[in-house]
Amino acid sequence: MDKIFSLFVLYLLLLSYSKVLGIVVSFFDTSESQIVVRYLEGKSLIKVDSEHVSKAILDVLDNNDIPRTNLVSVLMDSCNVMRG
Repeated sequence: MDKIFSLFVLYLLLLSYSKVLGIVVSFFDTSESQIVVRYLEGKSLIKVDSEHVSKAILDVLDNNDIPRTNLVSVLMDSCNVMRG
């Protein structure tokens, strides 16, 4: 992806007590002349702290060949549990 983009990161605690980080990307698609929102991936986390959350986000960006330099904003849900 060569476009600038925003991330929406949400933390889910499932009924099975699994901790999952959901990562959604949004960007403006010039060919469609609209904002596109895409779910990238859900990452299971063993521990929810700044080290594990940031590693999970960076892994998803790298695995999808999305340059970190194009990131312009991040929105996080449940920030009180995702702080370091």
